[in-house]
This record gives sequence, structure tokens and C-alpha cells, in this order.
Amino acid sequence: MKSIRHFIVLTILVLVACGGNVIAQSSATDILVNKARSLEARGRADMASEVWKQILAVNPDNTEALTGLARYSEATGKQEDASKYASHLRKVHPEAIRKLEPSSPSVLTQDQTAKLVEAGKLAANKDAEGAMNLYREVFKNQPPPGEWSIAYYETMAAIPVEYSRAIASLRQLRKKDAPDSRYALALGKLLTYKPGTRVEGMHILATIPTESSSGEAARAAWRAALLWEKGNPAATNSLHAYLERYPDPELRASFGAVKAPRSTEESVRDRAMQAAYAALQADNLDEAELQFEQLRSQSPADPKILSGLGFVRMKRQDFAGAQKLFEEAKAASANSDRTIDQALSTATFWQSMQDANRLLEADELGNALASFQNAAKVRPDSPEALKGIAGTLMKLGQPGQAAAAYRKLTATDRDGSAWVALGGILLRQKDRAGALAAYAHVPATSKLYAKALYNSACANALLGNTNAAIDLVGKAEAAGAPKEWALHDPDLAAIRDQRAKH
Repeated sequence: MKSIRHFIVLTILVLVACGGNVIAQSSATDILVNKARSLEARGRADMASEVWKQILAVNPDNTEALTGLARYSEATGKQEDASKYASHLRKVHPEAIRKLEPSSPSVLTQDQTAKLVEAGKLAANKDAEGAMNLYREVFKNQPPPGEWSIAYYETMAAIPVEYSRAIASLRQLRKKDAPDSRYALALGKLLTYKPGTRVEGMHILATIPTESSSGEAARAAWRAALLWEKGNPAATNSLHAYLERYPDPELRASFGAVKAPRSTEESVRDRAMQAAYAALQADNLDEAELQFEQLRSQSPADPKILSGLGFVRMKRQDFAGAQKLFEEAKAASANSDRTIDQALSTATFWQSMQDANRLLEADELGNALASFQNAAKVRPDSPEALKGIAGTLMKLGQPGQAAAAYRKLTATDRDGSAWVALGGILLRQKDRAGALAAYAHVPATSKLYAKALYNSACANALLGNTNAAIDLVGKAEAAGAPKEWALHDPDLAAIRDQRAKH
């Protein structure tokens, strides 16, 4: 759509700023307007002025013709005629008189026209920066009102770092010249191109009257935005407003049953809910909690409100409180809600882990083990839960059961710690071959690699593999194992003397 606009702007080279909601009086008037624009585009403003006069003969209040003649008269030094047309224009359309500002070029040179044609080509080929360079050569930083401003700022908006400035400029133009629906159309369309501002863009497009010169273009842009937002509850009101204004069976069928627009109270509540979740996302927990509690006082059993409070508790690491709130939200939800289910599972898991670590610090090993096992029921493959189970079992003097947890941990082991722990248990259980197999899995990049090599040396010593043990002790020391290990380890007593001889 943007490329089409640039193509139109550059082929007809609109050199006047049309005012207000221009409605053609007849098809003949439309033909004459296009003819005048075409003549101006070819640099024949003199011939265009004659056509503008023909239009005034049919419609003496035609804003575009009055503007064109006022500009032409001023450019050719006919100040009396310029004043006459400007005075008439001021009567029929006071806002349009601003378009006669001297800063807006009324007649372009051949060189300027060529640059604008080239700018349009560059913009159509998505070279927005190249197009803007040419626009600025012609217009500096102040394009004339009307189509040139729209083309200028639409092109600017295509440059990411310039987008905000372009939008701000279009907002100012729309505010300054509210009757001119073209600014609202350009601004609304640009806003609909980004998901975050699409709803606002649709709202602006909805303000453009159907009978205005921009009405049909606004309808098409509004419709496209609604299709992009299909399934978004925030667009429901806009959809309802569109279908009330335009009979569109195809769009209605695409969306299925259209819900009635939300009441003012519901809209206020929705905005409050969005603000509460925004505060939560920004980690403004006090603000989020306050807003959710205010909402809960109005709707005590709303799953979204209960869930919001649950997430506040989660961020405060009050997992027991979060679990309770998510359970309430689940009970209040009419249908299964995956988000609530996952949040409840997470809260339950971390509550068990929190209890387990507290009990472990209090040396209540049996209760700590039970809590770690409860956590593992929620997340069977959780490394945190499995490490808690294995470590507690070792403290309880149950290495055999701990080995089972370490075996499960090896499936996701990254640093070799689970393999080293498993190897140590097997070594103490005199399963030296099993221990060697476990230590072989420890990667050379691990900080525990030297430990694995040294323990492998011990296992070989116990198996009577003296040469292998000697070799592994050397590798372990080369990998960073302190020599004191070999001097004090009784399992290596048999090979200590052998290494001394070498």
C-alpha cells in the first residue's frame, strides 16, 4: 500500500495541499481535478489554473481549486487575485487557509521535480534512506502540507531510527488540521503495521467518516488490521464497530459469532488488569499486588486475578501462598487452563524444594528426604530434586539408594559431577570396574577431570593394574591433581614405590 501511495504521489505530483474532507461534486469534477493535477505535474501550472477555473464554474466552493488558484496567483505575482481566492477559501474552509504558508513550495523547479520522482522510485524499491535524502534536498526538514507531508513521513517511518519522529510529526499534523482526514489515514495505517500500536491505529481509522475522501482507504486499512488481530480480545470492540458501519458478510463469517462490545465497566476493569500485569512484569511487586487486591475485592473468584496474585507470591518466593492462589484459580476456572496448571505445578515443586532445604539445614534428614521426593513427583527429572535426594541419602548412610538418583542425574550431567559421585559410591562398594566405567564419562574440560583420573588410578591399584595406576596418577597430576593425594592414599601404597623408582 505504501508503494502505491508513493507511485500516485510521484506520477501526479500533487503540488497543492487539499483541505478538509474533499468530496467530488460529480464524476466530471473528478476528471477535471485529475487533469489539473496532471498539468501541474508536467510543470504547466498556467494551464492547470485554467482547469481550476473550470472547476470553480461548476462548484465555486471547491477547496482544492481555490487553493490551487491562490497559490498560482501568488507565484505569478497576481496578489489581488491571490487575495480574492484566499478570502473565499477562508470563508468556505477556514482551516485550509493555513496551507497557503509561504514556506510550502507552490511551483517546483525541473530539478526538484526530478529528485522527487527519483525519491518515489527509491521508496517503492524499499530504499527509504535514499528517498529521504532526496526529500530533504527538496523540502529540507519541513515538507509542505498535504500529500507531500504524508509521503515524506511515511518514507521516514520506514527507517527504524526515524519511526518515532515520523509518527510524532503525523500526530502533530493530524492535531493541527483535524478536518483533513488524510493525516488520520496515514497515521492510523502506520500504527496498524506494528502489533503494539495496532489497536490504536484501528481506533484512529474508525474516526474517519465513511463519506470523506479517505473513507474507503480507511475502511480497507481497518479491515486488514482486524484480520491481523484475529483472536485478540482487545480488538473485539473495534470489530463490532466495523461490522456495524460496514456490511461485510465475508469478514463476519471469518470471525464467526461476534461478541457484543464490552461495557464501560468491563473496559475499565480490563485496563486495570493490564496495568496490574504490566507492574508484575516490571517487577513492581508492591504496585502489582495492590492493583490485583483491588480487583479481587470486586471479583473475588476471577481466575486471572487470582493467578496474578499467585505470580506475585511466586516472585516473592512465597511458594506456599502461590500454590494456594493457583489452586483457587484452577477451581474457579470454567475450563482447563494450561497456564494455571503449569503455574500450580511450578509453585508446588518449589514449595517442596524450599521445605526440603529448610529441613536439611535443620538436620531433619528423614523429613528433608520426603520433601525432595515430593518435588521429584512433580518433576521426576529435575536435577535439583535428584541432587537433593542423592545428597540426603548419602547423609543418611544409604549410598546404594543414592546411586540410583545419581544414575538418573547422569542423563543430563554436564560437568561430570554425577559421574564422579556415582564412581565414588561404586568404588566404596568395591565395584571397581563399574567405578572405572563411570569415571570414563567425565569430560576432559570438567574441573573434576583430575579427580576422575586420580580415582581411576585408585580403582586400578585395587584391581592390581599397577602400570595403569601409575600412568593415571601421572595424568591426574598433569591435569591439576595435587601430589599429596598419591602420598597419603593407602590404595596407592603399592604403586608409590614404583613411581619413586621411575
